[in-house]
Amino acid sequence: MNTQLQKHSALLSLYFTLFLSHAFAQDYYVSALSGSDSNTGLSTTTAFATIQKGADMVGAGGTVFIMNGVYNKTTNGAVLNFTKSGTSSAYITFKPYPGHNPVISASGDSWDAVIINGSYVILDGLEFKGINANLTLSGANNAYLQSYGNPAVYNANYNTNGIVGVKNPTTTPHHIIVRNCKVHDFPGNGITFGPCDYVTVEGNTVYNNSWYTMYATSGISIFGPKPMDAVTTYKIFIRGNICHNNFTQVKWRRGNQSQDIVSDGNGIILDANNGTQGKPVYTGRTLVENNVSYNNGGGGIHAFQAARVDIINNTAYNNGTIVGYPEIDGQSGTDVKIYNNIMYARSGGNCNGNDAGATYNYNIYFNGPAYKKGADDIVADPQFVKLAFDATADFRLKSTSPAINTGSNLTGQYSTKDILGVNRPVGTKPDRGAYEYSSIATGVTTLSKNENVYNVYPNPATDYVFFEGVQCNSVIELYDVLGRKVFNLISNVSNTKIDISGLEPAIYFYKIINDGNTSQTGKLIKE
Repeated sequence: MNTQLQKHSALLSLYFTLFLSHAFAQDYYVSALSGSDSNTGLSTTTAFATIQKGADMVGAGGTVFIMNGVYNKTTNGAVLNFTKSGTSSAYITFKPYPGHNPVISASGDSWDAVIINGSYVILDGLEFKGINANLTLSGANNAYLQSYGNPAVYNANYNTNGIVGVKNPTTTPHHIIVRNCKVHDFPGNGITFGPCDYVTVEGNTVYNNSWYTMYATSGISIFGPKPMDAVTTYKIFIRGNICHNNFTQVKWRRGNQSQDIVSDGNGIILDANNGTQGKPVYTGRTLVENNVSYNNGGGGIHAFQAARVDIINNTAYNNGTIVGYPEIDGQSGTDVKIYNNIMYARSGGNCNGNDAGATYNYNIYFNGPAYKKGADDIVADPQFVKLAFDATADFRLKSTSPAINTGSNLTGQYSTKDILGVNRPVGTKPDRGAYEYSSIATGVTTLSKNENVYNVYPNPATDYVFFEGVQCNSVIELYDVLGRKVFNLISNVSNTKIDISGLEPAIYFYKIINDGNTSQTGKLIKE
């Protein structure tokens, strides 16, 4: 009996300890404008000055709240080198303090803005900004030549990366989430992970990266992942990202100058997970879904020497502008499944490749050859709302698009939600591409003849938006893409001004309800 009591007592003590560790995880605060690393970091008024100090102090289940300011590293090292770990039930999170918009950068002798060498960590809603605006192609080419000099000089300033997963070859970081971030204007990689496992990259906007590096980088890259266990189901997720204008211009330094060429600059690449290039065989599956990848110098989505990859419900447009890669392909791989995608080639470009190890079906091809087709693939104009090479592009579907209700509805061949979180299918079958067509998602509203047509401007907006022509006592509501109400107001003037400066940059939907209970809906873009 005493032995049993001792066992129960030990278990209760363990449960109590775990409860306390989760219930009372300590959060920390960082301010580049008013903080000091000699502070306690326990409140906004006693914040640390550096993110690294917050990372050094935080424990499992804790959050480091990052306040306004620019967090920059110009000497060797990173703004954040994350080396500790949370737990499976208590991740460590780095995110902006509510209403704040901090910027994390790196330049000079710093090779990376953020390095992840730990596990169970989340980077959420942060902006990472490089210094491409201050660099030149002639300077980058000179830096490349200096690397072959005697003595060789390696210049970090032209090769800085945004977020890098693992720089410690003795560890295998795992359970890493990068979501809702903006990563742009780094001369090297935007987001890259090497020998890691259980990685999720979702909801990010990744653009203008890789312009000046000599290392053949891309917007989002998974290069030689390393399994930590024998699980063979999905463990790497690349989903809901928007990647554009990532490209390389400098030759890839491979050690023999006569063989160096310009390479990569992809929107998204899955590279060397099949035991090639000296990397381990990755036994898990990788899911690439609901991404929009356009106007990149390499492929929109490029699987190279990769295995066990599913590329589903993505939209690719005008890629391969520098190196000529197809929109989406599975080059030199095996067990690569490519379903329900839209591939709109650049002029003179290719939709896909003749990939022996890839299976294509239920895709749409347009404006260029498709060298391999499935029985249900079609060639047609997908009819996007607006074509453009910059952030003004709108790849939602027009109501007459042949992508609507024509995708595969077989489990595992379509994504159950689209890039905006809309449940699939809306109609009889899932749509092809990243966006599921629906009236609310496209801003289409049927108005009665007695209903006012309101003027909503500016749209896109940054700080304020005006609703002109609303009736007195009308209700104005804003919803995010998941259907959550984020704003509510009863208007008492016909030209109502709304402050949206505190909202995250994203797509929102407005609803105007007048006292006759009729409503008008539409889309509002917060930049």
